[in-house]
This record gives sequence, structure tokens and C-alpha cells, in this order.
Amino acid sequence: MDSTRFDGLTRELASPTTRRQTLRTLAAAGLGLGIARMGLTATEAAKGKKKKGVTERCKQSDQCGGNLSCKLANSQNSCFADTEKRCCKPVGAKCDNGCECCGVDVICNGGYCDQA
Repeated sequence: MDSTRFDGLTRELASPTTRRQTLRTLAAAGLGLGIARMGLTATEAAKGKKKKGVTERCKQSDQCGGNLSCKLANSQNSCFADTEKRCCKPVGAKCDNGCECCGVDVICNGGYCDQA
């Protein structure tokens, strides 16, 4: 910024303003900050919706990532409480242990979720 522009800017800011001009400026600034804050909140909310992984608690299947479903935990293996819903793998999916598989009578058989 050259000295001429700077001098002009400082003169403009130093000049007396009416109450109405001051209120307009403050209202515009408040409105601008409010709109910016709403935009930030929406962006933060969108980023915060991370999908849950296998064996994490859930309420609905859309909370689970990949091809996981939200169902009652596999109580046959005593992995979790009988009444808890968890993100789990459906019958036929690859598994490491029975706790990853959906359903009550489902086991991990040969690396795949299978009916017991």
C-alpha cells in the first residue's frame, strides 16, 4: 500500500461518522460474522460424521462404514452384552473372529462369517 492510499484510508477512518452509519457498520459486521459462523458449524458437522468400524456400538446401519450392519452383538461367543447393537459383518464376509460377525448363532468359520 503506498503512502497516498494509506493517508486516504486513515483520513476516511478518522472522519466523524453519524450514529446511523456506525450502527449500519456494526450490524453488517455482526451479520457477516453470524453467517460465517453458521458456515463453519455446518462444515465442522459434516467432517465429524465418521463411519464406525467393526465391533463399535451403533444405533443404525448408516452409522457403520463399509458393508457393515448394525445388529445385536454375537452373544454366542460372549463378546458383548446381549442387548448391545454393534457394527458387524454379515454372513459370508471375511472375519478374524466370531465377535466381528452379525447375529446370535453366527461364527467365524474358516475365515468367513457362517451360521452355526
